[in-house]
Amino acid sequence: MSLEGFESLIKKLNRIADPKEALKKGVSLSTKKVQGDAKELAAVNEGQLQNSIYENVEEKPTEIIGSVYTNVPQAVYTEFGTGPKGMAAPKDLPPEIANQLHYRNDMWWIHESQIDSAIAEKYHFIKFETAEGVFYGTYGQEPQPFMYPALKQNQEIIKKHIADEIRLDIKKKG
Repeated sequence: MSLEGFESLIKKLNRIADPKEALKKGVSLSTKKVQGDAKELAAVNEGQLQNSIYENVEEKPTEIIGSVYTNVPQAVYTEFGTGPKGMAAPKDLPPEIANQLHYRNDMWWIHESQIDSAIAEKYHFIKFETAEGVFYGTYGQEPQPFMYPALKQNQEIIKKHIADEIRLDIKKKG
């Protein structure tokens, strides 16, 4: 079996002393694209979640790792939902992620000192007044995914960015 142009491709690839820079640029373009889409898809209340979505490219001796992440605690609850509402909602996730999700199965109560009454009313929490103060009850929230969809919808673009940068580097050096 022979591949037409294979030897020429090998010669061109050998001219690239260090393909890591091209790879790193392709990964960087990809993480920026996924970050932008995740910000567009993120639920917006006061913008804290949207403004906390970052991207990073890390170079290790044998790999280039692109990450898109957030460091706000509510992000995981927004992405996967909470309580019975979150558990019941359909999710488009790989099994290795979906099988790790665990939800509380009953209503829980939040004391008025832990939540703003306007927020409790906005999300239609159940209000219960006691001698210890007002409590708001909730069955959780449905998922509002933003990270996984941003990655999934860009799978082909990620491959294209990386291939384009390698191709461009070969052209420059060839």
